[in-house]
Amino acid sequence: MFIGSAGTGKTAVFRKFLSGCSIEKVDYKIMNFNSFTDSVALQASIESMVVKKSGKTFGSGSNKTLIFYIDDMNMPAVEKYGTQSTICQLHYINDHGSVFNRELLEERKFLQDLLFMGSLNPKAGSFTIDLRLQRHFTVFTMFTPGQDTIKSIYG
Repeated sequence: MFIGSAGTGKTAVFRKFLSGCSIEKVDYKIMNFNSFTDSVALQASIESMVVKKSGKTFGSGSNKTLIFYIDDMNMPAVEKYGTQSTICQLHYINDHGSVFNRELLEERKFLQDLLFMGSLNPKAGSFTIDLRLQRHFTVFTMFTPGQDTIKSIYG
């Protein structure tokens, strides 16, 4: 997870990394969160990447690792009680490796070989990310370069 202000290159770094991954081993999807993103949209996006493998287990159809990159992870609207359903859904998936079947709530779909990467702008959205979700990530901070650095790069 990269944290930094707008324009620090968080998304560019991830896109460069993802484009350099071996297409025989990795498949990826990029999703931009906004204030209207909810858990239903997140689950639908994740389920669009996976196929049924056996029983209630879902994963890549070609035995690849699936990387799900989330841009602006902290942007979903904060609800009345201070929660974000999208963040709660991500937290649940990371903790339990599954999602509930929305048609038959007593059934779960277990997800295999799914990794999450993300970035957030601490000056937009909810300003923070739930610590129970953040613990699943290695966190890097990206700073806006100063004038001396910019002159050195472009000089």
